[in-house]
Amino acid sequence: IQNTEQMISLEDFIQIFNSNDETKIIELSEMLPKLINSCDNDSIDSLKAITESTEAAEIFGSVLSMTDSENLLHSLLTSLIFIFPLFSNDAKKEIINSGVAIKIDEILSNFFESSNVDLLFESCNLITVLSSNSSYARDSFLCYSVNERLINMLTTISTSFEENQIDDGSNQIISSLSQAIQSIYSNLYLVDNLSDLSTDSVVTQMIELIPILIGVNLEATRSILSC
Repeated sequence: IQNTEQMISLEDFIQIFNSNDETKIIELSEMLPKLINSCDNDSIDSLKAITESTEAAEIFGSVLSMTDSENLLHSLLTSLIFIFPLFSNDAKKEIINSGVAIKIDEILSNFFESSNVDLLFESCNLITVLSSNSSYARDSFLCYSVNERLINMLTTISTSFEENQIDDGSNQIISSLSQAIQSIYSNLYLVDNLSDLSTDSVVTQMIELIPILIGVNLEATRSILSC
């Protein structure tokens, strides 16, 4: 990979992601959003073979889901936030099938121990992007109870503060969690087994959150009310 003006072939993409070379994978991962943001038609066209390839999507998702490297995880989460909407429907399903929802749930479950705010923000942003662009992704988050994880986290964090005592950082976390929850619960009429997934405890917990959030974060309150 020499510069962002060059074409990225599907073969090079797959070869690099299969190489286990973290430096090269990060370099390629960080190049993808730059190509999209360049507003250059040739650059965007060069991604079509990749974003239409189920093989490329599967290997991207697998590397993200299996990595233990924080640097690589940061890079792939950020890149996927930008490029996921460009993938074909079949490719999007391959990304989800590779275990992305499980990986995100793992990141969320480790937050209170690791306090890695950047990973939390990236995960919430990715949940929003995936859920907004793929009902299959949204269903995966519901299937693995990522929605419940988010609600439990939001409850824990928002109830640990009294009105007007919350700091800006915690407010941002509350907003991100709320937006991620909202994205999952949008268009739920498309979910076949909604009654099984929306348990009484989840509904009750969300209702109980509203008066708490009103005192700490109005933006989060609006997100939960719109669910």
